[in-house]
Amino acid sequence: MYAQTFIPSAPLRIEAAAEPAMRHGMVGMSAPLQRLLAQMERIGPYFRTALVTGEGGTGKEMVARGLHVLSQRSGGPFVVCDAAAAAEPLTRFEAARGGTLFLDEVGEVPLTIQARLLHVLHQYRPGSAAARPTDALIVASSSRDLKGMCAAGEFRKDLYYRLALVELKVHPLRDRGVDIVVLSRYFARQFAVIRGKEITAVGPAALAALAAYPWPGNVRELQQVLCKAVMHCTGDTIQLEDLPPLSSLPPRVQTAHQSDVPTRLDEMVHRHVRTVMESCGGNKLRAADLLGISRSTLYRMLEHS
Repeated sequence: MYAQTFIPSAPLRIEAAAEPAMRHGMVGMSAPLQRLLAQMERIGPYFRTALVTGEGGTGKEMVARGLHVLSQRSGGPFVVCDAAAAAEPLTRFEAARGGTLFLDEVGEVPLTIQARLLHVLHQYRPGSAAARPTDALIVASSSRDLKGMCAAGEFRKDLYYRLALVELKVHPLRDRGVDIVVLSRYFARQFAVIRGKEITAVGPAALAALAAYPWPGNVRELQQVLCKAVMHCTGDTIQLEDLPPLSSLPPRVQTAHQSDVPTRLDEMVHRHVRTVMESCGGNKLRAADLLGISRSTLYRMLEHS
């Protein structure tokens, strides 16, 4: 079941609505994202190893970079290592010395290399020099089910437990309701500046399409869609026809979702207004800014909801 997302009945004004503050490179107001950010801030100064899980395109590397900035090694290097390249994880520890090593998609490391990787987490041997203790924080990521891989004998349990001393889950975009609209506005604004266009709004029909789509590619896919929409937009408002083709929802999801979608426009708008109010903790000023409407308009809508 997909999270409910508000769809304003008027174009969402990019400049008039308050831009949510970026925290640790991430933008959004949804409860799952706020919980993730709070967890990062709690563990950032203290972790030694951490595992970030989530689907592709959700922003796992961004979480890793945020942890690095929050850590006591923030002044050191942040080194990205493609864990799928079998030899690379064993050669990047020296570059990350005094900083953070990000092992991207550690679930792709061949089983034959995992024992060596586990050993290197404790100490490594640069070239022909004597072995030295590993002096880097480790953040690993995986879009695969590492616990299931352990049960199937495809991933070492000792390596998993060594990496997952702290585990952070990045939720898929379809479970982050309001963030679809927040990020749509954010990316539209970014790309309008880059392309030198005077785009100031995202139309309600375009937002409805974006909100109904399940985003299998998550935030990365949404970013690409808004980039294309800005390029095709010829006016000051991104319209439905400016969006590239989006795959339709699978039939099973359509059937399950239809019972939750109001058929009347006013009911749909009121439901989404209430969703925004809840995401803002009842803060009417913030909710009005996010919706791109005045507080008096919001009050009237709440009175009739």
